[in-house]
Amino acid sequence: MYYDLVESGKRIKNLRKEKGWTQELLAEKIGVTREYLGKIEKGDRGASIDLLIELCKCFNTSLDYLVLGKVDNIQIDNKKKEVQEIIDRLEKLF
Repeated sequence: MYYDLVESGKRIKNLRKEKGWTQELLAEKIGVTREYLGKIEKGDRGASIDLLIELCKCFNTSLDYLVLGKVDNIQIDNKKKEVQEIIDRLEKLF
């Protein structure tokens, strides 16, 4: 495995969209321009380790996931919580 800029960019874009954030908002949060973030998301540019760590903090995910696509326990736990919250909301409807 290696740092595939295109695949890493797709993961960053997907995580951003899951949060409902615009490129402008995420760029502001991590201290880069929207244009630079766009290049990262398209795989035209790589992100520095410091920027990747900031992205991990924003998305509450691991560096392994952003760089290599490895799913970790943190992500699994987060998805389980999201699913449980949806189930809880649905149960309240009935």
